[in-house]
Amino acid sequence: MTAAKEKAHDPPKKIQRILIVEDEAELLEFVERYLLDAGYDVISASDGMTGLQLAREAEPSLILLDVMLPKLNGFTISRLLKYDELYKHIPIILWTWLDEDEDRRMGIYAGADVYIPKPFSIGRLFESIVALIGPPPNTGLKPLFDVGDSPVDIPHTV
Repeated sequence: MTAAKEKAHDPPKKIQRILIVEDEAELLEFVERYLLDAGYDVISASDGMTGLQLAREAEPSLILLDVMLPKLNGFTISRLLKYDELYKHIPIILWTWLDEDEDRRMGIYAGADVYIPKPFSIGRLFESIVALIGPPPNTGLKPLFDVGDSPVDIPHTV
């Protein structure tokens, strides 16, 4: 089969939508712009209740979730989503100023896939996103893990 025919039979790529839930406006705007420029579809919320609603309605591929949020904290949102059959498959990156061992344990117990303390490296954040959902579509970037159809277990950050 020619390359053109192979392309014609490739299934369309699912939109990689990232939900950012962050109440610090400047940080939200910076990360949102970075991820949009990288090629991801991005939606955002600035409080926990709106974030939970968007997580349930917008079908995000990944959630980037602050912990200290107005109306509903990130630990609670993570727990509500990760213990619900409809949403437990969505990877969650918790990012927060809370950087004690107990905070990290709470994040992992709440179901977070990755826990990143602030301040953080935008490169580390991007690497975590790519490791969890793959590179943005149409960028030419290759996944960090090339395992064919096999699932990859990403270890929790502790």
